[in-house]
Amino acid sequence: RDVTDELNDRFGQVPQETKSLINVALIKSKCMDAGISRVSYFGGKLTFAFDENKAPDPEIFKKISEAYGNTAVINMGKKPFVKIGVKKVSDVVDSAISFLNTTLA
Repeated sequence: RDVTDELNDRFGQVPQETKSLINVALIKSKCMDAGISRVSYFGGKLTFAFDENKAPDPEIFKKISEAYGNTAVINMGKKPFVKIGVKKVSDVVDSAISFLNTTLA
């Protein structure tokens, strides 16, 4: 069961700040599972940097390429990262979660 649903059941309406905190924790957890060490947003691009000391599974990049096509910038070099476009700042968290769900699927 979803944490937010559980909080709603026990305490009533969950404030947006609490929902945001839950989403940040979810993103951090999924990043750890995917070997992603840093997430940043700048200039309409959401960047996921992979741990330099642990080579990501090439299958991850295949999944990303299949899901995002040529809209994703994929760097599989010494400092691997993926950049995806996000049109609105308000979509950053949902886009990050969607990306991580795709990556970990």
